[in-house]
Amino acid sequence: MLNERQLLDWGCSVLAETADYIRRLIQEEFELHTRLSAVNPSGDMMTAFDAAVNARIRQILQESQRELPCVLISEETGVEFLHRCPEYFFLLDPVDGSTNIRPYLTPAPHLSMSLGMGYLKDLEAVKTPEAIRVSIHREIFGEQVYYAVSGQGAYIKFGRFHKKIHSSPLESLGERSVIGLDLDECHQLPAGVKALLERGIIQRRLGSSILDFCQVACGQYDAYISPMGRLKITDVCQSYHLVREAGGEFGYELLRNGERDPALAQDFLYRVLSEENLLKEVRFRLIAAGTARLKEELESLLGYRSATPGAGCEAGG
Repeated sequence: MLNERQLLDWGCSVLAETADYIRRLIQEEFELHTRLSAVNPSGDMMTAFDAAVNARIRQILQESQRELPCVLISEETGVEFLHRCPEYFFLLDPVDGSTNIRPYLTPAPHLSMSLGMGYLKDLEAVKTPEAIRVSIHREIFGEQVYYAVSGQGAYIKFGRFHKKIHSSPLESLGERSVIGLDLDECHQLPAGVKALLERGIIQRRLGSSILDFCQVACGQYDAYISPMGRLKITDVCQSYHLVREAGGEFGYELLRNGERDPALAQDFLYRVLSEENLLKEVRFRLIAAGTARLKEELESLLGYRSATPGAGCEAGG
């Protein structure tokens, strides 16, 4: 069985090869924005680009089943047991940030790939994102790679630059606080978010939640908030691992079909293996912050009260 360092090297190689494949697609004038008539298992309309990138990564995994017998949980193709006796589980978001793809060619939209890896025996025991051992987040049109290994911290690689990263030390909101704020699909501004904006924060958003979480991990953002209950399992789990390994705090409220479900938060990742419909039914509202104190202040402002790590948040009254 591969150790975590070997899993990391393998995963980085796969995403690097896939990035090269994407560049070849662009050179062949592949139209990134072309939408297909299919809806993926996560409930989103698929694009030809999503399908092509997912197929390429899946092909590499399929060819590696002798060394890496696994079950794949993908945003685009759902749960697939690629081997009859899997020893590993992989979480994949092949293209995050699709809303940044315009109907005409732009030089380098903010898009990312995200891969989480772990041992199936750990997932059977833990049942939550705590079972992830390695997470890798890569820019598609850039060279930055953010990764984390359980118990060893989080890092960034950028060409020859390779450095351990840490979340922001900020412990309280101030006028220069840098907050990533995801208001996609927001039709009415929540009162807590309005109060936050009135605090004079500096607001940021890259349009790829995966890359926004990376900004929390490296300290570029003091926090990232997604209050609309739209993020999916494959957006959240790998990012949870990265932010926590960087020293940050991560709290979420799990929603099933729009309703809070604290019990499901205790085992949702393991249950996905036999209940693929959870990829479509489960969404998250969350706060990722550099410190526990800042996370608690934001929870108070937004009306959340924190539960134990991995168990989510409960909305306060």
